[in-house]
Amino acid sequence: MKRTLRYLCCGTALAAMIIAGTGCTKEVGRERLTPAETKHTEEAEEEERADASDETSGETSEETPVKTSGTPLTGEGTVGDLNYSIVTDSSSSENTDRGYYIFDSDEDGLSYYVIISSGEKNTGGYDIFVTDISYDGIEAVITVCETSPGPTDMVFQAFTYPCCAVRFNKLPEKIKVVSEDGKELDLLYRRLSYTTIEDGWIAFLAAGSGEMTRETYVYETGDGRYRYVNVESVTQSWGSSKWNHNIIGFGIVDSKEDIVSVAEEFGSCGYVALHGDMTTPHTVQEFLDS
Repeated sequence: MKRTLRYLCCGTALAAMIIAGTGCTKEVGRERLTPAETKHTEEAEEEERADASDETSGETSEETPVKTSGTPLTGEGTVGDLNYSIVTDSSSSENTDRGYYIFDSDEDGLSYYVIISSGEKNTGGYDIFVTDISYDGIEAVITVCETSPGPTDMVFQAFTYPCCAVRFNKLPEKIKVVSEDGKELDLLYRRLSYTTIEDGWIAFLAAGSGEMTRETYVYETGDGRYRYVNVESVTQSWGSSKWNHNIIGFGIVDSKEDIVSVAEEFGSCGYVALHGDMTTPHTVQEFLDS
């Protein structure tokens, strides 16, 4: 279409030249403008083009993605009886999944860490940081902000795994990590290491043999419900009589049937040992009837 218009314009100009050359003074298409009028018209057209350019620029600006923002939480603090500190030397993990995981300190056994990962990114320029921590005595809620590079930002071309971390002085019964828009992140895994299992259990469900077993320890809560602790036990070396016990998860459920469901999912639903009778294996049904 543009090429056709160009040909038409050229043809019109040529016709005008021919008419002018033969002595005809009539303008083709419009009346002749004075130099002042021509200048005024050109200035008006230039202003129209500038206005159109500004409108287009404004539309583009509105559509351009804008970085999310939040105020990073730093240092140490206390919410209720829970002490926390933001770990500042943890800027990258190699966890390709977005979510969080929990583990305890191998050094003192008194610190519990929540590592929050944004997952794998194709370039640099991405970040994640904690903006708020709340605690009601049962559940700790960690709010995080995730940022991404803008369309004109210079970033290095490499896979990155941005993350942030929080250290607690004790482990809350429940932990939840949410983004600033309220969406909850997935718990990727929970691994807590203890040398002994908390006493007071009424039974445990177990499965496995040899160098590794899985047990679900059951505790009464006093209000008719049950607390469970899922433990993975592994020998310290092949043939060793010493075991390392890793707590994989824990929680509170309403009934023994729920305990059985937890054990089935965890892989510990083989036999049952009742407290005070460790040498006699019991069936799951016997546990339900006890």
